[in-house]
Amino acid sequence: MIKAIPTNLQRILQNQYNYVDFIGGYRHNEGSKIDSLLITHKFDKKKQYILEEKELSKYDSAYLKKLVELCNNNNIQLIFVRSPYHNKFDGHNYEVMFQKYRKKNFSNIPFLDFKDFPTEDIEFKDIEHLNHNGARKFSLWFDNQIN
Repeated sequence: MIKAIPTNLQRILQNQYNYVDFIGGYRHNEGSKIDSLLITHKFDKKKQYILEEKELSKYDSAYLKKLVELCNNNNIQLIFVRSPYHNKFDGHNYEVMFQKYRKKNFSNIPFLDFKDFPTEDIEFKDIEHLNHNGARKFSLWFDNQIN
């Protein structure tokens, strides 16, 4: 957070309010810090958090709904895709809530779920993201599937 202050201040002073060039995208990363993360990460696969929809980020939820509405208004076929993540990622703990929310709000949108795509630890940058090797493996497989 503190590291962002100088960058954001510079953007304000230079009137750079278009963040498209600064966020998102793909960063080539061949490294993996998964081994050290798995040593320090506490994960309980039996633990399931039962959250209510009201506990979700109102901002994220509203933004997603606006994006869906924009696509619908422009006759764009939207498909949700969940990319692979490590089996020890805490996101698994929220699966019940996630599926309930998705089905309630977006049941008409096709959902391609690759969270359990077979990967090796070495193919992850961390427990949430693939590194270059994992991204390449998944991308080649996915391209083959759609072609």
